[in-house]
Amino acid sequence: MSVHRFGSAEVPVLGEWDTVVVGGGTAGASAAISAAREKNRVLVVEKASSLGGTPTHALVTPMMDSRVPHGHNLREIERRLNDLGVTTREDGGLMGYIWFTPETFAEVIADGHHVMPAAINALVRAKGWDHVVLITDALGCAGMPEGEYMSGGLPVVMRDGACYLRDEGNLAGSVATMAEVVKNVYDWGIVTAEQAIRMGTEVPARSAGIDAVCGSIKPGRAADFVALEPDLTLVATYLAGELVK
Repeated sequence: MSVHRFGSAEVPVLGEWDTVVVGGGTAGASAAISAAREKNRVLVVEKASSLGGTPTHALVTPMMDSRVPHGHNLREIERRLNDLGVTTREDGGLMGYIWFTPETFAEVIADGHHVMPAAINALVRAKGWDHVVLITDALGCAGMPEGEYMSGGLPVVMRDGACYLRDEGNLAGSVATMAEVVKNVYDWGIVTAEQAIRMGTEVPARSAGIDAVCGSIKPGRAADFVALEPDLTLVATYLAGELVK
């Protein structure tokens, strides 16, 4: 095995690729497949056990304004999984499977841009709030002032609570915080304040199988928590019991 010298260190070279994609989520999976179709040797670096991110749960792709060929690429992923003996659909398709299997969890970006509130309401009614996981899917510029940034090597513009490709004008990603998506589903009248909070804390922990160590405040757990107003406006954030300023 050859090595690459980086300062005084020798780093093993595992292989050579034309394209390296870091992150196999919504954009990463489609970018990798599109690059492979152009005969590139592609490496995808992904910490999770699956590719596709939120579109795997069929909640973003049908409603997200994008010129990336998500649908074709996701069908390719599904076909390859089927070839390996993995069942990916039941009657009604992938969306039907996610919506109507009570034991599964569905993730949704409740920023008001990726998925319309009415669709989130329908999802919660179909699955129950205790099986809907609130996520942000936020870009690195989330929490920053409005303006121009770089994301994934592309120039983007953050404005009006979302982020858009500067040159194309398409939605580039979310810039919502977890506190904002929790407050949104409450403000939209979809769930109660308690349910909204649990959809952003306890439910994600259960879906990931880590609810024995996080997702709720209990003795012996890390003192990571937030303080909210009755209307769920964020007041303060604490990490390890210390106020974050």
